[in-house]
Amino acid sequence: MVGRDRQVEESALTSWEIQTPNAQSIDWIMLEGVLSKWSRYEKGKSVKCIHELWDTTNQKKDCGLLKSPKCPLCEEEDETTDQVLWFCHPIMAKARSDTLQDLCEKVFQGTNINVARWITVMTHQWLQSYPPSLPPKQTPYKCIRKTIINQHKLGIQNMFQGLLSVRWRKVQEIYFKKCLMTM
Repeated sequence: MVGRDRQVEESALTSWEIQTPNAQSIDWIMLEGVLSKWSRYEKGKSVKCIHELWDTTNQKKDCGLLKSPKCPLCEEEDETTDQVLWFCHPIMAKARSDTLQDLCEKVFQGTNINVARWITVMTHQWLQSYPPSLPPKQTPYKCIRKTIINQHKLGIQNMFQGLLSVRWRKVQEIYFKKCLMTM
C-alpha cells in the first residue's frame, strides 16, 4: 500500500505492546483516514494519546519541568496516563463520565445499534476493570463477538488510542449492506 511506513508501524507496535502477529488486524487505513480529516488540534490530541504523551505531572518530570510526578489532586500517586484514566477523584470521575457520554453519543451516530451497544458495554467494562463479557455466539452477534475478541488481542486501551481492529469496519459494512437491502 502506498503511504504506509513499515518501520514506523513496527516501532509503534513496541510502544503499544502489541505482538507482531496481532498487528495484521490493526486498521491502519482507518486510523490514517481519521487523522487526515481532523484539524491540527484534534490530530495533536490523538497523537499525544496514542503515544501516551498527555500533559501529566509524570511527563513534565521526565521533561525536567517539575521535580515531582505526584498527582496534584491526591498527591499520593504519580500522575500517569493510566492514573488519569482510572483515578477515582470526583473531578476526574466527572471528566471521565462526560467524555464517556460524548463518546457514546458519537458511536451511536451512524453505527449499527448492535455494534454501538457492544462498544459501549466494552468501554464501561474496561473503565470499571470488570472482566470482559462477549455477545452470544448466534447471529446477529457472531461477527461482533469475533471483533471484540480480536480487539482484546490488540488491547482495549489501544482502542481508545485509535488502534481499532480492521474487523470493526468490516462488521459495520455488513450491517450497512443489510440495511440497504431492507430499504
